[in-house]
Amino acid sequence: MLKLVLQSITHMALLSTTIVFLLSDLELMAYH
Repeated sequence: MLKLVLQSITHMALLSTTIVFLLSDLELMAYH
């Protein structure tokens, strides 16, 4: 059970990090 919770937390963290990187990339592309 605990392992499943940790896996979902890690997955959500990776997902949010990826979204942040995509958004910053889009902002950089928009500025240039």
